[in-house]
Amino acid sequence: MAEQAVANSTKGYSGLGIKFIPSHFSVKEHYEPADVHIDAEIKQPQIEATTHPVQHDYQPGKVTIAMKQYQSLQIDVEGL
Repeated sequence: MAEQAVANSTKGYSGLGIKFIPSHFSVKEHYEPADVHIDAEIKQPQIEATTHPVQHDYQPGKVTIAMKQYQSLQIDVEGL
């Protein structure tokens, strides 16, 4: 039962089969090289920044330390 579950749960690898491969030099290609001309203008960045005073709202907090349960040890001796 376990072997059948494993066999049914995994799919076999279906490889990519290339059906047609053209023979060497059977594909014709033609190109004409061209000159590339790029018109670009360098512009300096325009930074418009304004400063603001620092706003710092702070309220001091209060820390309290307390133990939820203190250690305890109790020993009972029986049979003495």
